[in-house]
Amino acid sequence: VRAPHQRPPRSAGLQHGPGGALLGLPFEDPSGHDDELADCFDYGNWAGSVFRLARFLATPVAASDGPVEWAQSMGKVVISYDLPDDCDIKDITVEMNRWQIKVSSPGPSGKREPWPDMTRDLRHTVRSLNSYWFVDETDDQRALSIILTKQDHTSWRELWKPTPAGTVIFRRSPFIHSSATYATSGDDRWTTLPRDTPKWGTTQAPNVEKPYTCFPAKLCIGAHDLELEGEFGAAIYLLFDHYHLQQLHGFMPLEEILMAEISERQVKVYLKFLLHSKEYVQIFEAALETDCIPEQSTWAMTWRRTQSPVGDFPALQLRLALQQPGGTALLRRVRHVAELGAPEQIIGTSTELAGNVA
Repeated sequence: VRAPHQRPPRSAGLQHGPGGALLGLPFEDPSGHDDELADCFDYGNWAGSVFRLARFLATPVAASDGPVEWAQSMGKVVISYDLPDDCDIKDITVEMNRWQIKVSSPGPSGKREPWPDMTRDLRHTVRSLNSYWFVDETDDQRALSIILTKQDHTSWRELWKPTPAGTVIFRRSPFIHSSATYATSGDDRWTTLPRDTPKWGTTQAPNVEKPYTCFPAKLCIGAHDLELEGEFGAAIYLLFDHYHLQQLHGFMPLEEILMAEISERQVKVYLKFLLHSKEYVQIFEAALETDCIPEQSTWAMTWRRTQSPVGDFPALQLRLALQQPGGTALLRRVRHVAELGAPEQIIGTSTELAGNVA
């Protein structure tokens, strides 16, 4: 995953509902937003003849709160703040726990003082894993940019959590510890964030969480569904097991472990566990009878009710724009994880690049 390295432009868990259910959010086409923001988050990109879907779009895509600007995907939040001319970058310290951030520098007395605009309670929880900060220098402007990894696969409607004036009671966000939560106890304590996209898993940035064992055949139940959307649109739903998907998301945000490749006549989905340091684990493949327009493809996580198998399943929705009218025979050949030679189990560790096989 290419982490965002550009400053967000100036703006003009799995998400859980009652009962812990994953909710599907409408997916908004990023092509209608500012090009700089699309570049910042790398929602999709060409790799030779295939178009790779990289990040899940969240809404609002970008917003501001006073002097603080922020942008988001379903897995990341980028916070940007203009630095004063007399600020020495070497004096800046950025700290976080799972529900707060704090930026500080030495004050007139020499004691570190927090910056009021950048020391706040976050609206939702975050993970220290793969969170960091850097200074973006453009022309004569400098901006502090903080990259935070979301705890849950959800859109943030606002950056900061409102706090009643003059009180600190009930400031902490509720947090449910379960088998699907890979957060460590250290996330409750203040952590100093590394600077400038450090090399994860080293003494410079030792924020690699405990290893995780993935069972591809248990995660992917070997089923899919197809829905036509008018004459020139179709949606493929790849069904997952709820428990194992929660485990995978607890290990790493879904947009950093899932990848889809779309060509005119083929759709492929991967888990970004590196095998032999050169290839990902393929879990789905479908050949199309009709040409699609790869760069107009979108994806989202949602729920899908099916008759075979019977039930409601969390699903990866892949929406395709077709060049000719499609039909119920749009999918010419489909292969699932059992037919694609995926390993029975994979033991990996979290890094920003992907799930590296241990």
